[in-house]
Amino acid sequence: MADRAIALEGALESLTLLKNEGHLLRLTRPRLKKIAIIGPNAYPAVTGGGGSSEAHAFEPVSTLTGIANLLGPGAHVLYNSGLPEMNDVFRNTHWEGGVKMEVYPNGEFTGTPETTTLSNLGEFQRERRGPGTRVPHSIRYTASYQGRQDWQVP
Repeated sequence: MADRAIALEGALESLTLLKNEGHLLRLTRPRLKKIAIIGPNAYPAVTGGGGSSEAHAFEPVSTLTGIANLLGPGAHVLYNSGLPEMNDVFRNTHWEGGVKMEVYPNGEFTGTPETTTLSNLGEFQRERRGPGTRVPHSIRYTASYQGRQDWQVP
């Protein structure tokens, strides 16, 4: 139980969202009816990265969920990531002539690569990297695209 209290104290002391000096922003619970949370890291809760920075929280709470819980049922909380997901960009981008993928048999981009053409980067599959996952290799992607003005975030 002491470890949870220490973890909570560390989280509370390390997070600063906004400093409301002079109460210029009227962010009091009774008056606050609607708030928008925008940003890809607001939801879901990400408690650590991968590898040596990986961490598993006891009860992970996202920024969005924390603010909604704090404000209670009387406030309407809106959320938008503000950015498209990476796979949405990869799958919904028209790559003129496809995406050329060159897999080199070493980590230095030298030698003769195995070449494949993908219709989009979302088609990437680990088994296409070449023989064996422990063999050093390098991959080069080459593509051209024309941005679409009518593309919208789903």
